[in-house]
Amino acid sequence: MRSLAIGLAVVGATGAAVAAARQVGRPPVVSVWYRGTPEGVPRLDDLAALRAAGFTGVTWPPDEPAAVAELTRLARTVDLAVVTRPDLTVRVTPGAPRFAAAVWRALARGSRAIAFDPGQRAGPGLTDPRGERLAWVRPATEFAGQVSANPRLLGSLGPGPKVVLEAPAPRDLEVTLLDGGRAWVLVATNTAPVEVRAVARLPPGVPYALWVSLLDGGTMSMLREAGGARWTLTIGAGDARVYVIDKTLK
Repeated sequence: MRSLAIGLAVVGATGAAVAAARQVGRPPVVSVWYRGTPEGVPRLDDLAALRAAGFTGVTWPPDEPAAVAELTRLARTVDLAVVTRPDLTVRVTPGAPRFAAAVWRALARGSRAIAFDPGQRAGPGLTDPRGERLAWVRPATEFAGQVSANPRLLGSLGPGPKVVLEAPAPRDLEVTLLDGGRAWVLVATNTAPVEVRAVARLPPGVPYALWVSLLDGGTMSMLREAGGARWTLTIGAGDARVYVIDKTLK
């Protein structure tokens, strides 16, 4: 387990643990840490609020096993998965955190259960004491919505050929090519506190145009070269770029 600070704390499995957790064909679960109301007692209204917000799961503390059966029964009625050991936990800090890089990097590395922890001891954790929606909820539900809109594609992802970053490669940038069966998915994540620029070279045979963004629907083309497509990218602090292309395009 390790922590990564980018305006929030991230705790997740890496290396062999992530490889073992990868289950190709299972759509990722995006959940919220939930401790009950009062703590230790699951409540249907709380679960319904989480489902209505767009989350697909609820994470329950593993040191509270007694209520798991009741939680599972209640969660089933609102179509929420129950998770006790997520691959990645995003511990949300006040304000509007930029955690796109952390969650998409975890997904690219094989995580299939990503949980947001607002730190509240009771309730679903979506609002402040005045009942106003907390700032972290919007970007978190946007991520959950993107995952829910592409369950088959994101659930089918497996490791793809290596992408090479030209020197000098930014230390906090990762560019990963994933195999989605009939499509390639390209994920670029920057966990640095500053914008970075880099040049990535894709393997020969991977199409250079037109890639479509899963995040905003925009398109992107790369420079066509004999040794493989060449992608020059600029990516902001804490940001992610996620593109998809049909394998049959040349």
